[in-house]
Amino acid sequence: MKIDQCFKIGYVSKTHGLKGEVTVNTLPECPDLTSIKTLYLSDNLIPHFIETISVKGDKAYLKLEGINKIEQAAQLKGASLYLPKSERPKLEKGRVL
Repeated sequence: MKIDQCFKIGYVSKTHGLKGEVTVNTLPECPDLTSIKTLYLSDNLIPHFIETISVKGDKAYLKLEGINKIEQAAQLKGASLYLPKSERPKLEKGRVL
């Protein structure tokens, strides 16, 4: 997959807890993350599978598969999150983001 086939939904802002969770700030065009299983990180689009997720407003708290320590989560800080354009939600008629 290439970057032009994806759209940005947010970024990792910081770690959350001690077991590898991260806090994600989402953008307005971000779909409902509770139905998403895979996110793509950074410009090289590395896939990460979501183990658990909790969404509160424009923030989400994620536990990603294979990220089990705070040190691993800290390495993701600042990483952009992408989804394939095929998963972009349809806008209501006349609505612009």
